[in-house]
Amino acid sequence: MDEAILPVCSPGYAQRFNLYGNPSALARCTLLHDRQAWGSHTGPEEWHSWAASFDIALPSSAGIGFDRSDLAVTAAVNHAGVAIGRRRLVQKQLDRGELVAPFGTMMRQCDQHYSIATSPHRQWPKIERFVEWLRVLGESLPCNMA
Repeated sequence: MDEAILPVCSPGYAQRFNLYGNPSALARCTLLHDRQAWGSHTGPEEWHSWAASFDIALPSSAGIGFDRSDLAVTAAVNHAGVAIGRRRLVQKQLDRGELVAPFGTMMRQCDQHYSIATSPHRQWPKIERFVEWLRVLGESLPCNMA
């Protein structure tokens, strides 16, 4: 499956910091992120990647990092700041109005792709070969296979 990232926050936070359609207002916000979002990376790489895609300056502070992306999103729901959310993981909260995407469709498509297979003791040899083929293919492409 593929994934995209986008800034999300509570509706109240977006109003308080005048974020709707105003990415430059991020300079006054607390940025929330998963410190280990992309494997060996640490820190706000997702934020920097998103900002570079849209030529947006971010605050010099690294914001608040969590060891899981769902914790960053939970903090955003609770008005702690703006999280860089993974679209597939935040869509239900956006649909329910718990979160908003204050910059609309300003999403960055991720370079990573993910494959999912059953636990090792239930895999068929042909599934194991297919997953291994994906890993080898992933090493030759500018993306990571997990």
